[in-house]
Amino acid sequence: SGVRFLCKNGKGMGNMPEKDPKSPYVDYQYYRDIFHGSAMSESEFPNAEIEAEAFVNAVTFGRLRRLDKIPDCVKDAICSAADVMREYIKGRELDISSENNDGYSVTYKAALSSDECEKTMKTKVKRHLSGTGLMYGGRSKIYDN
Repeated sequence: SGVRFLCKNGKGMGNMPEKDPKSPYVDYQYYRDIFHGSAMSESEFPNAEIEAEAFVNAVTFGRLRRLDKIPDCVKDAICSAADVMREYIKGRELDISSENNDGYSVTYKAALSSDECEKTMKTKVKRHLSGTGLMYGGRSKIYDN
């Protein structure tokens, strides 16, 4: 059996159905309605969520996979990382860094580098998971038994 988890950031457990190992930890409805995300459309969300989920699993040493249920603070961490991932993905798609033609100018925001993306995601994930022990680098009595 997995681990029961309690958020320590003041958010309750929320409505947490049993985790389906084949489905994403966060859906677009949660992102939009609970997290109040607005940085991406429903069609952009799945790719960013998959990458963000993988990132959060990595920085928590795979502990998410052992949780019986995914608490809101973990979902919020994934949503926050997904916003950054979406910015990174969109930035990689831009070709023009600047263009000037007889007074008409086009300049696109510089894309996040992969290092900046990772650093920003880690900062945001830490904000949501601090105090939970999920990001602890050593052996955890709660999560690693």
